[in-house]
Amino acid sequence: MPRSIALLFACLASPAVAGLPLPVDPLNSPEWEGLGALYFEGAPVQFDPHLKIDFPEIGENQRSLPVSIDARGIVGVTRG
Repeated sequence: MPRSIALLFACLASPAVAGLPLPVDPLNSPEWEGLGALYFEGAPVQFDPHLKIDFPEIGENQRSLPVSIDARGIVGVTRG
């Protein structure tokens, strides 16, 4: 059964600013510091409780993991 996570990040659309620190991960992900620095270096990052991610707790096939993202709770987000 998929679990819903209401706290994941939403990146703000703005140019990268060198040296901007990453926020503390409210989920305490062990990989956040390394992966956050790799993918969001210098970009503003904000955790948003309105963003919902659904995925299975156990992936039977790690190469094919169903994930759904629901951002309807964030003002200005449209389906693309």
